[in-house]
Amino acid sequence: MRQTETNYDFITLWHVVRLLAGWYLEVRSAGATWMTSSTAANASTTMGTAGQDPPLNGTHIGDRRFSWNWEAVLLCCDYLDLWPESQIEHWRRLAKTYMSSEDEGEAVLPCPLNLGQMVSLICKEETNTFGLYPKATGTETTPIPGTKQSRGESYGLGLYPRAAMFNHSCRPNVSHKPDARGRMVFTAARDISKGEECFITYFDLAAHADVHSRQKYVLEQFRFRCTCDKCIDDEARENLEGNDALPFGDF
Repeated sequence: MRQTETNYDFITLWHVVRLLAGWYLEVRSAGATWMTSSTAANASTTMGTAGQDPPLNGTHIGDRRFSWNWEAVLLCCDYLDLWPESQIEHWRRLAKTYMSSEDEGEAVLPCPLNLGQMVSLICKEETNTFGLYPKATGTETTPIPGTKQSRGESYGLGLYPRAAMFNHSCRPNVSHKPDARGRMVFTAARDISKGEECFITYFDLAAHADVHSRQKYVLEQFRFRCTCDKCIDDEARENLEGNDALPFGDF
């Protein structure tokens, strides 16, 4: 695959395979049977549908206010209707070529998901995955006042379904960083008032400093337009500066 596709596509599908491997281990540990591709249609009514029991759930542990394991993955949003059709078709081709083979009746990758479910899973991976970096994302603590600290080079990916519940802001009040065991740790970046919503940033603010760069990146990568306080403030300031530069002359 690395000879025929981009490295980004390879990493994306590799992460999806790891998600499926986690599901397989969950099923085996629960004493259930891993479904074959011929039973994939039976899972279609529950794949990503809230309010129904997802197929082959494992035993939940810990805080029962949240979903765990594969069920938590299913409940992540795929934003399928927001991605460009060309991108969806690209992922469909990748899934059909490397992860299923419905036309031949035999799956390349033993998995109970059909092609449509596989594309949905890829979309979930793309919109909910966290990059793993050596430094915190969203911290305002930098050696030089007025600058933002780069989080460094990515060394991995992780899907943290509960963490994906955070909304984004370009002026976050919560930073995040993986610990030595791969757990995502969230830390208050400043004092947070009672009742105030907690926000993280979805990307490296040091790499996308100006408002146009930030909004372009958010729209392309996360399929929404950022209207956080910082973007509104930056746009208002740019509008004022633009008005001051107009040649109105003297009245």
